[in-house]
Amino acid sequence: MPSLTLSQTYHQPTSTLTVRGEAPLPSRPVDGSARLPLQAIESNFECQLEIRQGETTKTLQGDSVWLKNLITVIDRYVGSQLSGTPKGTFSGTAAIRPLDFISHRLTVRQGEDRIAQVDLSMTQLYDLLENLSQAAEDLPQLDKLATPPTPAWYRQPTAIAALLAGGIALVAGVGLWVSRRDPPPPPSPPQEQLTAPEAAGDLQQRLESTPAQ
Repeated sequence: MPSLTLSQTYHQPTSTLTVRGEAPLPSRPVDGSARLPLQAIESNFECQLEIRQGETTKTLQGDSVWLKNLITVIDRYVGSQLSGTPKGTFSGTAAIRPLDFISHRLTVRQGEDRIAQVDLSMTQLYDLLENLSQAAEDLPQLDKLATPPTPAWYRQPTAIAALLAGGIALVAGVGLWVSRRDPPPPPSPPQEQLTAPEAAGDLQQRLESTPAQ
């Protein structure tokens, strides 16, 4: 079926998000000054995110699932920031955690078995949120966009190791953030300390059993 390629670029001072995809040709000719909305995209969706860091630019790419995960993660994470209790957030192909009071580490899947990381300042984080919010408004059909199936990357040892490492780092980052915000609790009696290894094991088990989306 004949199709038309649609694209849109969202600009902020520290980041640029470009989305594109294919839409069916309209049954009636479209006026030259008119433009089909992004809501018309039905297939072959892809996006590219550029984050400027001084004189360099970090480029990340993904499909509709990748963009949806990124939107979810950033929205939840900024929400936790505004509530005064920043929490590391993970969703499928994306994760973000606080490094300190003003820095944040974004981890995303790239391709079948590669993980990319980029450290964001507060300005970069909110510029990214603005771009993603605009894209989410223009793409209400994001959940329904057809994404070509990829090989079972999550079954490959390198991909599993990378995701586990990212998840463990996220949990460790949350613990570090909490330890910096709150004073250490008083020593517990020996009998109470015996439950700590079991709790840590439960946390690791939940992390490893979390299905990739």
